[in-house]
Amino acid sequence: MGLYLIIVAIIASFAGYAVGRLGHVTNNKRRYRPHHWIYGLLLILLGSLIHFHNIFIVVSMISFGFGCFISDLYDFLDFKIIAPDSLRKKKSFFGFD
Repeated sequence: MGLYLIIVAIIASFAGYAVGRLGHVTNNKRRYRPHHWIYGLLLILLGSLIHFHNIFIVVSMISFGFGCFISDLYDFLDFKIIAPDSLRKKKSFFGFD
């Protein structure tokens, strides 16, 4: 069961990272929306506070939130909450923004 949860965590983390990066790349620059590191942090907190009988749901929530959080790491470090992204550099799928 341990290897199964590790595989689920890796897949959910990559899925969260991919959703976060797609949201960043396709996001309109003039829209004032919360950055996706906030959603990732909320999923991490929610997954760690709620105790389900199914550990699969908890691991998936925490891992997906971690991937979403990591994909927007620099905006978290700059503590950007609600603001459009700047056009400092070319958008790319892989990377941290």
